[in-house]
Amino acid sequence: MRVICFDIDSLRPDHLGCYGYDRPTSPAIDTIAQEGMRFNQ
Repeated sequence: MRVICFDIDSLRPDHLGCYGYDRPTSPAIDTIAQEGMRFNQ
């Protein structure tokens, strides 16, 4: 099993597509979120 943990302090989750933002501001992170697991807390 491979685990990748992104801990980004300066990125607002309300501006990420995987959290529902409509603009394509984070296509790479959105792809990773679709293929893996996303935690809110």
